[in-house]
Amino acid sequence: MKAKLKTLGRALKYVWTKTPIEMFIVTAVSLIEGLLPVSALVVLKKFVDVFTANETYAETGLSSASLAVVWILIMIVQYTIPSITTYLLEVTRERCSKELSMSIVGKCISIQGIAHFEDKQFLDINDWLSFTDRSVGPFLYQINDGVKYCTGFISIFALFASFEYWISIVLTVSIVPSMIIAQKRSLEKSHQEEALEALSRKARYYRNTLLSPAAVKEFKLFSFNKLFKHKLLELFSDMEISNVRFQRKIRNGDILGTSIRIIAIGSIFIFMLGKTRDGTVTIGSFAMYLQSLFQFSNNLLMIALVWAYFEGSYNYFSKFFNFLAMEDTIDISRSRRMLVECVEAIRFENVSFTYPSEKQALRNISFSLKAGERVALVGENGAGKSTIIKLLLRLYDPSEGSIYLNDNAILEYDIASYRCKFSGIFQDFMKYDLTVRENIFSDGSGNDDIMNEFPGVFPESELEKLPDGMSSLLGTTLGGVELSGGQWQRLAILRGLAKPHEVLLVDEPTASIDPIEESRIFELVFSRNEGITLCVTHRLGSVKEASRIIVLKDGEVVGDGSHNELIVTNDYYNRLYMSQASMYESKP
Repeated sequence: MKAKLKTLGRALKYVWTKTPIEMFIVTAVSLIEGLLPVSALVVLKKFVDVFTANETYAETGLSSASLAVVWILIMIVQYTIPSITTYLLEVTRERCSKELSMSIVGKCISIQGIAHFEDKQFLDINDWLSFTDRSVGPFLYQINDGVKYCTGFISIFALFASFEYWISIVLTVSIVPSMIIAQKRSLEKSHQEEALEALSRKARYYRNTLLSPAAVKEFKLFSFNKLFKHKLLELFSDMEISNVRFQRKIRNGDILGTSIRIIAIGSIFIFMLGKTRDGTVTIGSFAMYLQSLFQFSNNLLMIALVWAYFEGSYNYFSKFFNFLAMEDTIDISRSRRMLVECVEAIRFENVSFTYPSEKQALRNISFSLKAGERVALVGENGAGKSTIIKLLLRLYDPSEGSIYLNDNAILEYDIASYRCKFSGIFQDFMKYDLTVRENIFSDGSGNDDIMNEFPGVFPESELEKLPDGMSSLLGTTLGGVELSGGQWQRLAILRGLAKPHEVLLVDEPTASIDPIEESRIFELVFSRNEGITLCVTHRLGSVKEASRIIVLKDGEVVGDGSHNELIVTNDYYNRLYMSQASMYESKP
């Protein structure tokens, strides 16, 4: 209970801070909404008394016609003000949803390490938080309902207390079973939503893959569409069964709670009828109290329901605040030194690394890289090549040992200025549904002659085939032009070469490119004499031009030298190279 109140209080403060004017107006209107029903009842009571007595109301001097006009005005306001409230709530919801979304995006951007992004639990939480509309909207409406029904409950409680105080107590007690049922239902609903979210995530994957243009070819050839359709139908069936069971519980609970409340209201009705018959209560008062019975019971029940439904908001905002408080997976507490000097050397010193999954990737490796060197990093899959790239980019920190740049530990450098010195070309590159220019330059304002600066990477002839050249929108999701796998990869290579850098990290960059173009691209990469170039590849025929080759095996450095040296002195490298040599030999 304490944790729930604290979290909901933080959520209310957050929403109020983001939209103070709107929340003030919503609260004021909610108070008016809560008072209007009681005001209408009081005026109705006076109207009935005056009308039945056929005289002017003594205290105010109002006639029955005047009271009728006042009652009509109140009713007009009562039934029009919800439209104003809905408008205000929707405007506030849009603004708060935007603020929540940007807070989530901002947090993701601020996290410098990538361990969280490779963790399923983190991805589940992020996926849950991404649906801000389903949390902010209900939360705002719950606040509105809470203020409105609490105001109505207090005013009617005072009304009954001035007549027979025990009526308020009996009505309150009669609603307790419904309150308990509502609270239990809310908890079950929260668990239900979390369970269904996992199923919904699978369903979205199966559905989106079924409709994905990239999957059409294999779906038609291998009949994956039948498998995915079957899995999707199974999920829908499981979701339907789960929902029916939950709705059955709701139905049974509602019947029990409603029965108890009706018995209590009926008993009080009989009591008041007797008071009216003996003249203790006027007809107007009888009409007012009769209507108040149902409003009192309804207000109290709605308060219980609002509190119960706050459970969903509590779950969302507790995840939201925990997400914002999540610590980075790399140590940036010492990263304050701006990197303004040129990169002269990088040194790995007794570096070991183990992934959060407890898989050890590197074991006590040491090597150095110097400006002007073009170094290839080779080895079998799982040798630790890509892990070295991740450590250099500070996506992870070493478990043991240190990495130095110009004899300073890289942990000391401001991470933004440090990464400005690097660029990369990766196998698992992104295909952005943006323009060609925006795919190459993230700020969208690059040199349109970039193709000519790196000839052969993305031929000018291919660019001319696009409808709007560098301004052509790519990807079918937003209605753009789809490129081939090789064209996308060449665009990613151009992106890596175009970014200003002093260290170029190349990780298996030519998986979708034919051997002839691959050879040209590696020739371009290794022809660059400025800065440091570190190239990871398992295609050994392309790395003979590297000034040095570092050989990895099972996370350890087992060779370091030129191709001509290693082919003679390193049996492991010799075996790796010879196993691929036939791929690069011309055949008769």
